[in-house]
Amino acid sequence: MENIFYADIVDIDVNVYQKVQIDRISMNPYFVVCKYVEANGKEYLFKSKSLLYNPSALIKEKQLKIYVDLKNPKKYYVDTSSILPDSAVLHKFKFDSRGKERALLKEGNYINAVTCGVELVGRIKVNSIVKPMFLKVTDSLSEQFKTPVDEKNRAFMGYTVLCRYDAPDGKIHIFASRGQWGEPQRDYQGENVRVYYSGKNYESYHVDLNSIGL
Repeated sequence: MENIFYADIVDIDVNVYQKVQIDRISMNPYFVVCKYVEANGKEYLFKSKSLLYNPSALIKEKQLKIYVDLKNPKKYYVDTSSILPDSAVLHKFKFDSRGKERALLKEGNYINAVTCGVELVGRIKVNSIVKPMFLKVTDSLSEQFKTPVDEKNRAFMGYTVLCRYDAPDGKIHIFASRGQWGEPQRDYQGENVRVYYSGKNYESYHVDLNSIGL
């Protein structure tokens, strides 16, 4: 018998032990952790499926719907469709090309999107070699290699800015800016930004961070 209830969102994390590659771009997937507490105080933690984007800035609610097999509570499903529909188009796996930036700006075709957070780019430099993927490092190593770490001691060297475009036909499009070095100085949420493009399905695009707020 299946039961449906709502559990509180308690964490959003990166799976440092998994790596996915789409269109030559490698990344560590994200997941959402939810907690449900019974009347008797017993707690249950549920982890969503792997997500190919950082949902932090897309979450508007405090809870997610959970489907659980009452005969076997280990069988469950966290419904993340309220964060971002499965039908959303993730253009983030197409390169925001520096080489095409000038041409796209010159053509002048753009859509008005809204920033919806950042994704850290996991890296650490050892002996002048940049190691990919998120790595958990000690404070001493972080200081030694001048590499910022987040609150969970994961090393990174840069970030991309995500933005969302809700098209007139109802489709949701998510774009990612070209990688930026260093640590983001703000959360990049809810700001207007232009996405220059060519092609009917945005075959090439450029997120113009200089246009934020225009």
